[in-house]
Amino acid sequence: MTGLYDLLAVPFGYIIGFFYDISQNYIFSILVITIITRLILLPSTIKQQRSSASQMRLQAKVRRIQEMYKGNQQKINEETQALYQREGFNPMSSGCLPMLIQFPVMIGLYSAIRTPLTSVLHLGSAAVTALTDAVQQVAEISSRGQATLEIEVLKHFSSLQGMVEGVSASDMQTVADFSDSFSLFGINLADTPQVSEPSLLWLLPIISGVTALLTSIFMLIRQKKQNPDMAKNPMMGCTFLLSPAMSIYFGFLFPGAISIYWIIGNILSFIQTVALNYTHKPGKVLAQLMIDETVTSRAREQSIKNTIQYRD
Repeated sequence: MTGLYDLLAVPFGYIIGFFYDISQNYIFSILVITIITRLILLPSTIKQQRSSASQMRLQAKVRRIQEMYKGNQQKINEETQALYQREGFNPMSSGCLPMLIQFPVMIGLYSAIRTPLTSVLHLGSAAVTALTDAVQQVAEISSRGQATLEIEVLKHFSSLQGMVEGVSASDMQTVADFSDSFSLFGINLADTPQVSEPSLLWLLPIISGVTALLTSIFMLIRQKKQNPDMAKNPMMGCTFLLSPAMSIYFGFLFPGAISIYWIIGNILSFIQTVALNYTHKPGKVLAQLMIDETVTSRAREQSIKNTIQYRD
């Protein structure tokens, strides 16, 4: 798994490093790469909108199946599945599948953020090893801190001056400059919030959870308006509480830099969701789907007629 994390971190690390070199601002770099990631995943999100519209169109037929075979859940499931196959509809495409598609991207971004010396600054392995070994000598690193040793180097960098061997002066200066960018409004993003020690760092996971909840609430309200059977939609079970819970969980588990990524991603996700709700309104998408299906159906009928005429 570590090898996969490292592999996925490479492209994201180079992109973050590129924008950091331009701006010398780490937060700006995270913002830019998060926007780029959202744009890359936009086609998948639009496809999800179309799948939701397709599901709305089939709800009336599903309800008729449920009424016809009331009390026989196995038959209901069989007939519903047969309906989906006839209509070419995949219920997973409007459920958790889009989220699963995003996981490799999330893992890659997370891995690049937690390994800034390797992925962003591109220090040699010898220099990174010397720095991470040194930080474990001057600070007590928890078991979970082992996963973010490179961020721990930034957190305790002032204590490492003069005691690290095998690292060039230029590399030390590069790390020092990068360490200075690891703060926001006086909050050291290399620090990890402690549940037992209330501090300003608590704001990061809390804001992360709240921003994730905004999107979930918006989607819940939209689904209630569009679909009376919203509670049966697998998408709701995946997104309503999962995303806020994950944001808060990771916020308290890892350094503040991880929460910054989640906050930026959550805000952009909310903006994207609201924008798509107006540019790809379910009613409009549903109407276009019906038009496309009519055109396809007529083209198929015409093809059959042409085949029959040719044979005659």
